[in-house]
Amino acid sequence: MFLRKVASAIAKSAVYSRVRQETLLSQQTLTHNKIQLRKIMQFQPSYGFAVISQTQMDEVMQLYTNLRQKPIDQIYSESLKVIKDSNDNIKNYLVFNLITRAALEAKHFDKAIEFSLQQVECLQKEEKKSLQIATCFYDLSILYFQKQKMTMAFQYAFEAEEMVDDLYQDNPKEFEHMYLQVNNNISNLFLHSQNYEKSLDYSNIVVKMEAQDNTQNLLQKFTGLNLQTQAYQAINNDQQAHLAVEKAYILAKKPNLEAHRAYLFATVGYIFSELKLFERAKTVLNESIEIYQKVQGEGSRNIKNLQQKIREIEETEKIQNMHQQTVQPLDQAKINLNQSNYQQTKQQQKNKPQEEPINQDMATTYFKKGMYKEAQAEFEKYIQQIDQMPENERKQYKGTLLNRIFTCQYLQNQYDESLVTALESLQCVIDDNDSTRKAKAFQNVGIAYEKTGDVLKSIEYFQKALNLLDEKTPNLDKYQILVNLMRLHKITEEYDLSVKYGESILNIINSSQLADIEIGRFKAGLSEAYYLNGQFEQSFKMGEKALKIIEKTENGSKQHLYCCYQLLKSYQEEQYLEKIEQAGKKCLELHSKIVGVNSFDEIKYQTYKILANFYVIFGKYDEVMKYLDPLINQTKNSVEYADEYISFLILKAQIQQSLEEYFNALELTKNIFQILKEQSNGRIPFNDETIKLYTLRYQLQYQNINMTEFANSVIEFVEILNRESSEKDYLTEYIIQTNTVINQFIQHHKEEYPEICQKLQKYI
Repeated sequence: MFLRKVASAIAKSAVYSRVRQETLLSQQTLTHNKIQLRKIMQFQPSYGFAVISQTQMDEVMQLYTNLRQKPIDQIYSESLKVIKDSNDNIKNYLVFNLITRAALEAKHFDKAIEFSLQQVECLQKEEKKSLQIATCFYDLSILYFQKQKMTMAFQYAFEAEEMVDDLYQDNPKEFEHMYLQVNNNISNLFLHSQNYEKSLDYSNIVVKMEAQDNTQNLLQKFTGLNLQTQAYQAINNDQQAHLAVEKAYILAKKPNLEAHRAYLFATVGYIFSELKLFERAKTVLNESIEIYQKVQGEGSRNIKNLQQKIREIEETEKIQNMHQQTVQPLDQAKINLNQSNYQQTKQQQKNKPQEEPINQDMATTYFKKGMYKEAQAEFEKYIQQIDQMPENERKQYKGTLLNRIFTCQYLQNQYDESLVTALESLQCVIDDNDSTRKAKAFQNVGIAYEKTGDVLKSIEYFQKALNLLDEKTPNLDKYQILVNLMRLHKITEEYDLSVKYGESILNIINSSQLADIEIGRFKAGLSEAYYLNGQFEQSFKMGEKALKIIEKTENGSKQHLYCCYQLLKSYQEEQYLEKIEQAGKKCLELHSKIVGVNSFDEIKYQTYKILANFYVIFGKYDEVMKYLDPLINQTKNSVEYADEYISFLILKAQIQQSLEEYFNALELTKNIFQILKEQSNGRIPFNDETIKLYTLRYQLQYQNINMTEFANSVIEFVEILNRESSEKDYLTEYIIQTNTVINQFIQHHKEEYPEICQKLQKYI
């Protein structure tokens, strides 16, 4: 059974070149920065290859046929017996190759290493360098990396590199794929050794190489760009990380990669998410989902994982959008402009023809009317005419005009252009003694950087603006900077810093002449920061203060709804039971008025969940069902909420049990098992929810006096617990609990059900 996946590959081994078709980082592997072991192997006769005869191949294929259904230990022993009885080095190499793949399938990595070393020994007896030997070195490097033995991983990686370099120099076209592959492997090893410059050196070889545009080479280039992204992130060069992932996204669209595109888009989407480019991430992840839906159909694990990731991103965005500050929330992630982009855009601005004399009054009029494009054109014409002004006035006046152009560009959503203008404006005041003007310029750069997707750069420039302020600075100016830093640190998930800046604002808010509407929104934002930082008591106390203001200034608005919802979540986390019911009902009342009675969005969904759980605590089951049944109906046919659907059904069965509706509860439990089987192709997953389900089933069977079914269910559960407990220590308590159930049953029913008791006795 372990050999089935490599049968066809072995069959072709006399014809094709050994290539790697799965060298990319898998989704999980990408998160942990581990290169996936390759499973598909092929051969092609040419220079640098060991020659394999048809007879040798037939003998190995016959061995495969004889062994494929046998246990792994028997596969090892019988294969090694064949090798022991043979003096044919190439045949022995093929057999070792076969059982190496079997060891990989069984995740016996030590065995795989042992057999790979034997492959090398067999091939070296032929006294000829070959791609097969280099490939074995490559495999050994990856296997040792999996075992976290980095010295050995590097040793074999460099041996593979040396051998492939020689082969590549003699025949670049034939060996370029393996050349790319070994360089990516070394780049990955350096990445994990935190030698990021060396990692970039090797990945650059791959990315910059003019190789054939075939599928395998393109996949290797994608991997190289992926490695570059991780290295640049590690050295905090997000600008280059953005560039690398954008290049990877463009590469993934190439026709040759169509078969891999769903996975590649998923990879890119995850990276965009890590870089806080949320809109970009959602777009690419949805593209991946669309492809998976065509290939795998609805409900596949890949689709579920991607949908869960999108939900996490949207939840983060909702937190950001709970209140509006001076800068709008991040709505479109774009790659940062490098210096050449800046110069190009500035040159384009300078080259605009002067169509008519400037009219400042006209520019101001346009601006006040919201005609920002026309206002910008007037300001740009005038900025070209200020060269005749005295030098000491020219810089200051140019800076003022650039600020106005920046505002026009920003309001037209021209964020790349606004960044160029903001940086140019900063140069006009960088030597200025007026710290307020300089701080304003830094703020504008921070605003533009956020809009182009670089939140870390945005924070850097807002911090520079803050550092310029002193006790003489008007409180309103301080507020504008601090409130942006509070908000931006939420985006970077540095919630303690978000709280720190928010609390700094509390010290100045009363004397800053802010409007009540702004104070209410700020306090709602600080409540949110407390919540995200795990300070739930402070969160609901600040949220209550915010709500009092918002009820006066924005009653019945979305801001009012968001504030109530945030307050409800804080009460829930703090288990402030006296407040949950009232806050939940207020939230639903506002939701019906603002969003609509028939809308069932995330806020309504989460509010129903909180209220259902609240009423469970107090045993108010009629109230629970009022919220639980709509949740069940809402998630019934939803792929993304499939797990929650099961949880809701289990809760309903538990409630029926509490109401002594044992028959209905048991029937529902049977239905849940059937649903789980359909969702997972016949195999029920093992998790906390299914532990509840197994326990509930045997309890209900006992309560329905179905003793034979009760015994069978208990035995099935015990066998599952014993199987899983070797890797999950926390299951011990369930084993003890089940043993207690068996003992009690035997104690009370040994005379009434002697055969069942005898059967159960074996499982104590």
